[in-house]
Amino acid sequence: MSKSNLNRIQKAAVESFGRPVLIFAGAGSGKTRVLTHKIAHLIENNLVPAEHILAVTFTNKAALEMRKRVNGLLEEKQAQVNMGTFHSICARILRKEIHHLGFTHDFSIFDVKDQIALVKVVIEAMDIPKNYVTPQEVRHKISYFKNKLIHPDEVKRKAHLVIEKTYAAIYKNYQKALKENNAVDFDDLLLLPLEIFEKHPDVLKKYRQLWEYILVDEYQDTNKPQFMLVKYLAQEHQQICVVGDDDQSIYAWRGADIRNILNFEKNYYGIFFPSRNFDRNMEPNRTILKEFRRFYLLYPQSPYLEEIREYQLKARAELAEHEFLVGDFYFRGKLYTSAAERYLYLLQNYPEFPRTEEVARKLIQAYRLNGEPLLANEMEEVLSSFLQRQVSSSGNS
Repeated sequence: MSKSNLNRIQKAAVESFGRPVLIFAGAGSGKTRVLTHKIAHLIENNLVPAEHILAVTFTNKAALEMRKRVNGLLEEKQAQVNMGTFHSICARILRKEIHHLGFTHDFSIFDVKDQIALVKVVIEAMDIPKNYVTPQEVRHKISYFKNKLIHPDEVKRKAHLVIEKTYAAIYKNYQKALKENNAVDFDDLLLLPLEIFEKHPDVLKKYRQLWEYILVDEYQDTNKPQFMLVKYLAQEHQQICVVGDDDQSIYAWRGADIRNILNFEKNYYGIFFPSRNFDRNMEPNRTILKEFRRFYLLYPQSPYLEEIREYQLKARAELAEHEFLVGDFYFRGKLYTSAAERYLYLLQNYPEFPRTEEVARKLIQAYRLNGEPLLANEMEEVLSSFLQRQVSSSGNS
C-alpha cells in the first residue's frame, strides 16, 4: 500500500500503534483517507487481523465508502473488517446476545410510527386525559431520556412536577410494553448492549477480545450511550483511534456531547496527538476562519464582508496546503466564547503568524462599523496589550 498521498501528519497518524490516537480534522481535510489507510496499515503489516478491527461511522453511506476504499488499498484482499453505524453494530450484538435480557433473537425494531402507536396504547391504558400529553410529545421525551442514559427509575426519582411524574410513569410502562411485544426502539439499540455488558462481564470480555482495534469517525457527534459503548470496548486494551472536529457537531438534537472528544485524554492514557509533534503554523488560520464565520452570522448584509473575505480566502488557502492540521487549541478544549479571548490565545501562542495583527485590526474596524463597540474594545485592548509586550521584549533583548 502506497502512502505517497499522505502528508507527514497524516502518515504519523496512520502508522501510530500501541496507544490511543486522537485526530482533529475538519471537512475536506482528508480524514477518511487517514482512517482507511490506517485500517489497511493494520491489516497489511499484520498488526491486527481484519476480523478483529471495528470501524464505526454515523451513516451507512460512510461505512460503505470506507469499506470500498480499504479494499481498494489492499488490492486483491477483501478485508472482513467489522464496519457500520453505531446502531447497526449494536443491532448485530443484540441479535446474538439479547436473550440475556429476556428477549428472543427475532425481536422487532420499532420505528417512530410504531413507537408513537405504542405510547398511545400505554397512555390510554393509564387513563391519562388525551389533552394532557400527546403521544408524539411523550415519544420525544422518552428518546431524550434514553440519549442521556436516564432510566425510568431515575426519571421518577428526580421528578417534582406532576407532568414529570407522568412522563416517568409512561416511560416505565412503555419499556414494559416493548418487552411484552419482544420489541426494541431505535434508542434501545444503543442502550441494551450496555445493559448486557454491565450485567454479563463475560459477554463484554468476548467483544473486547473480538474487536482488538476500534476506529470511530465523527467522534464529536457521539452521545452518552455511544460514548459508553466505545469506552466499554476500548478502555481495557486502549487500542483506539478517533477522528472528529469540535466545530462541526451536527447531532446535538440527538444528545451529542462535544465533551466526549474534548475530554478524550481523561479517558484514555498516553494518547498520540499528531499536531503536538508536527507543524502548528496553520492553527491561527483556523481561529481566524472561526471568527469570520461568527461575523457572517452576526452581519450577513455588511458591506464590509467583501473586504475581509480576502483575508479569509488567504487563510483558507494556507490551511488547505497543510490539509490535515490538528492543533492544541482544540485539543485542550479551550472553548473561548469571545473574540477577545480567542485572539488573546492566538496572539500569545502564535506571534510569528504574519497576518494576525492585520486581521485582528480589520475585525476590530468591522465590529465598530456594525455597532459592536464592546467587542471592538475588547479585541483592541488585547491587541494593544500584546503589542506593548512585544515592544518591551524586543527592547530588553
